[in-house]
Amino acid sequence: MGVVLILLIRGMPTLCPAIDPAPPSCAPDARHAPALVALLVLLAVWAIAATLALLIPDPHPVLDAGSTGAVVVAALLGAGFTLVASGFSIPLLL
Repeated sequence: MGVVLILLIRGMPTLCPAIDPAPPSCAPDARHAPALVALLVLLAVWAIAATLALLIPDPHPVLDAGSTGAVVVAALLGAGFTLVASGFSIPLLL
């Protein structure tokens, strides 16, 4: 799910200021590198969670929930990083 989310965000349109010359973050391929970094981090977190699940025969429920939560957080942060790295602003509702 997180991989699909990051790959979909990579193709979203960028909000750019109407200035000439346009900033580098407005280039059509500005999200490729951040999306790749986010994808690699997500895959690393997932691999660690999968390894823990395979190596520990009867894990504590907190470890299961923590591993799943770490993958979800990595997916959401990766999506946010991909958007913010290319100049798209995300309003924070606190």
